[in-house]
Amino acid sequence: MKFRSRPFEIEANQFVSKTNPPIGARQDENGSWYVIMSPGQRIRISLGDWIILESHYPLGMFARVCDPDQFEQWYEKVTD
Repeated sequence: MKFRSRPFEIEANQFVSKTNPPIGARQDENGSWYVIMSPGQRIRISLGDWIILESHYPLGMFARVCDPDQFEQWYEKVTD
């Protein structure tokens, strides 16, 4: 069987400034930036990466990271 994903909207912010990081970005004691993917799992992020926020009740808010080139291929901006 074949399946096609349904269109859906996401909340995402691009990491473009270390002085004004997006929601979900955190800095460790060594100065490296990361996001929490799931409880206890960190993934490093770089300037230009997109942070896609996901809410996982009852655990809270977690994030996925997407490379700018992939993000551009997979998503388009929603205009209201």
